[in-house]
Amino acid sequence: MKFYFLLILFLLSGSQAIAQNAEDYFPDDTGRKWYFRVTPIDSLGQLMTELSVIKVDSFGVEANLFGRESKGLLTKAAPQNAVPFLPFADTLIYSVDGNTVSQYFDFGAYVDTSLIGDPGLVALLNSLRDWYPIYDFDQPVGNDYELFSKDTTITIDDQNIPLRLEVDATRDNDENISTILGNLDTKKFEVSFKLSFLINLPPPLPPIPVRLLTYPNYFWIAEDHWIVKEYAPESFVDLSNLGFESFFIPGRDQELIEAPAYIFIEEPLPGDILFNGDTTNIAWRSRNTENVKVEVSADSGSVWSTIYDSYPNTSGSAPWIVAGEVSQEYFVRVTSLEDTFAIATNLLPFEVRNKPVLNITNQFAGLELAIGDTVSLTWESEFSDKININRIDLATGSSIPIVNEIESETGSYEWIVSGPISDSSLFRIEESLYPRFYTESERFAIIEITNLDLSTVVPEDFVLNNPYPNPFNPATTISFGLPENSDVKIVLYNILGQKIEVLAENEFPAGYHSLRLEAKNLPSGIYFVTMLTNHYKFTKKVILAK
Repeated sequence: MKFYFLLILFLLSGSQAIAQNAEDYFPDDTGRKWYFRVTPIDSLGQLMTELSVIKVDSFGVEANLFGRESKGLLTKAAPQNAVPFLPFADTLIYSVDGNTVSQYFDFGAYVDTSLIGDPGLVALLNSLRDWYPIYDFDQPVGNDYELFSKDTTITIDDQNIPLRLEVDATRDNDENISTILGNLDTKKFEVSFKLSFLINLPPPLPPIPVRLLTYPNYFWIAEDHWIVKEYAPESFVDLSNLGFESFFIPGRDQELIEAPAYIFIEEPLPGDILFNGDTTNIAWRSRNTENVKVEVSADSGSVWSTIYDSYPNTSGSAPWIVAGEVSQEYFVRVTSLEDTFAIATNLLPFEVRNKPVLNITNQFAGLELAIGDTVSLTWESEFSDKININRIDLATGSSIPIVNEIESETGSYEWIVSGPISDSSLFRIEESLYPRFYTESERFAIIEITNLDLSTVVPEDFVLNNPYPNPFNPATTISFGLPENSDVKIVLYNILGQKIEVLAENEFPAGYHSLRLEAKNLPSGIYFVTMLTNHYKFTKKVILAK
């Protein structure tokens, strides 16, 4: 039952609430815009400012519509920060004949009647499609004039309920009111929506209406400015006598305002990951505001901390040195100081983390590391997940991967020294996902083993070193180590996985070995060297660049 009452009231009060016009009162210039702040009123008569919206009406066209010379207004309403981005949703059509202003109502434009199951209500809505003399400036003050009265029957839970819907208008005493345009002399009208339950008597006696609702709406109209204020008090609908639940209808206060400010957050983006100590930008788009307040919250908006009490809006962004608790529920808020209704937050949260801290703990300054040696690299870490270890050849600037994505908490890695030889290298340990966080060792050298037969040096494990040089043209050296006598097969493949050449296939003794890859007859491209042993398989990528 409540649904039907609210639907009828929405169709009528919503339409009438945006009615506007009069011969000398309606402006002449198309393109004129009106901005209103519309605030609901609760059951205690208090304004619910947190639920207010902005309504925009725009004088769009003058044309012959539905048989009359008419004025068409485009209209839309939405929360303040959303309304600039939304298209106009409806068109309001008015006709002025002397001092009478009529509005054309087509309720099918407000609701899809195919979704209403009751045929009586559909018939009622269709029958209301017409012109109505909503504002009659010639009416005497205090005189009521009827706009329409309709009887219908709706069916709810197999119960037929006869209803009468009436709309009356009254011209009230003129008033001088204060607005953003100054003090204005206005014409005041009251338009009342009345809903009654009908007690049907035997013919020829007429039915007796029992009033369920009287919902007045008040309009103040100023010359050349049209409607400058609207008001509808809160109302209570008592349906207890019909066996239905009673309910409350909020009131509405609508004030003319200047073009409102709006703010839209552009940065940080949803899902961004920021680190404490970094400097980032909080960025926004805005209109009609000079200064803003900038705040941040680490708990989805429960508690806000101020970054700037007042910041000039001209730049559209403000630097923020990230400092706060670690959280995945961060929001920023930007508020206009000139219009505190213009307030914006990011739609989805971003994250703040502590910066990863990495520190190599063993010393390498001036050391000469011989190819084939085993070096223990140790480090300390905090706020780190996984790391990559690279060797940086300072002479060439190349970064040679040693190992990727190992757990930071392991704290050490055993590296079998491999080429290329270098007079000046260093280790770099970097955070795997965020390589800007890294630590570097002192400089050391990579040398060939001298005065030592490589075949007598036995590694602790199987190893295939990175070919050197790489990229190469036309030849490169492939070295490998075996902890025991093993059958070894080394094969060169192209990028499609096709076998190009078997470089070696025989038994090798324990120790270090090398062979030379000649590629004079191969085209430039990416190739893969695969080593197969009794127990392991290794693959290295090489690039031939002619």
